Amino acid sequence: MRHLYPVMKHIPENIRHIIRKFFDGSVTPSEKALLDEWYHSYNSVREVEVISEENEVEIDSRLKNRLQQFLLDQNPERHAPRLTKRIIWSSAAAVFLAIVSFLYFTNFRSGAKHEEVPGIQETAGGEILPGGDKAILTLADGTTMVLDSAFQGVIDLQGNAAVEKIGDGLIRYTHNNYLLKNEIVYNTIATPRGGQYQLELSDRTKVWLNAASSIRFPTEFRDGIREVEITGEAYFEVFHDPGKRFTVKVNGLNADVFGTSFNIKAYDNEQSITTTLLSGSLRVTNNNTVSQLLVPGDKLAYMEHGEITIEKNSDVEEAVAWKNGKFIFNNTPLRTIMKQTERWYDVDVVFEEDKTVHFTGELSRSVGIEELLRKLELTNEVRFKIEKKTITVLR
Repeated sequence: MRHLYPVMKHIPENIRHIIRKFFDGSVTPSEKALLDEWYHSYNSVREVEVISEENEVEIDSRLKNRLQQFLLDQNPERHAPRLTKRIIWSSAAAVFLAIVSFLYFTNFRSGAKHEEVPGIQETAGGEILPGGDKAILTLADGTTMVLDSAFQGVIDLQGNAAVEKIGDGLIRYTHNNYLLKNEIVYNTIATPRGGQYQLELSDRTKVWLNAASSIRFPTEFRDGIREVEITGEAYFEVFHDPGKRFTVKVNGLNADVFGTSFNIKAYDNEQSITTTLLSGSLRVTNNNTVSQLLVPGDKLAYMEHGEITIEKNSDVEEAVAWKNGKFIFNNTPLRTIMKQTERWYDVDVVFEEDKTVHFTGELSRSVGIEELLRKLELTNEVRFKIEKKTITVLR
């Protein structure tokens, strides 16, 4: 993952003194606050690394090695096996890198006091749990079924298909040759905030639904037509069937494929509809018949006013991280992270002021919300308050 380290041309002597005290282990909380204030004054838009699920020794070693390698790169004539303090303070860029490392070391080095890093403010309201396998199935006649509490096995017959719950989080539609109904019927599966679900359509196409999403689909495909409609976010692994195109419709866009895996995100509170292609080929067309052909690695963004942009060689791992049970941030704005938090933990997020900081890191989606917020807080860039099911991003 990328890390951003701006180079500072001038570091005040009092700040240099505080940095030296940090390496000596004698820095005080008031000095640390002064150092943080100075650091923040230089860059209003920053990329910060979220501490991942490595242990503390590995984090400490990794950051120290990075600092030493940076110093060697800046001083190629000095490749001594041991770096002296004189070399460390000879480069302003190296000193700034030490500042960045300081933001992490302060919270993980042995003997650090907890009160130096204010904790998340919490009030009574119950534990906020991560999302899970939850969804509502709406049948053709309007009947609804809560899938997470339904029994395993065949739970209904819809049109010429049997509806079967395979296990927790997966439902499958299978064509039944003994059912001879002429009408085509449609079902809908919708996930709430804090929910996700998997679906296998009658043509063996597999669909993963993210939180606060839905898919409307025929219980069987006829006449070579395979079309579904979605809201929110879904990942598709389309079963290859020569001559039978598969179309995903979402907010005025059509995504046409034959045998392809791709992710499509179209939440109402997002600025654009994004489609990321992992394999195969995909053509995206809007209502104005403007179309774009994507190749693997392409990420298409369709803005509200109709503009289409394509990012080549995008981070496909980040695009499908949710499907793989992860949060992956790659220079991700805090507001984007908080939107994911709202949907996955079923909470509301309020900002006391605008925050332009960006984060890079990786976490499991199974962690509690306190753990996620704590990881973000350890960067010293943001503070949170939890009140019942509302998360406030503090000034």
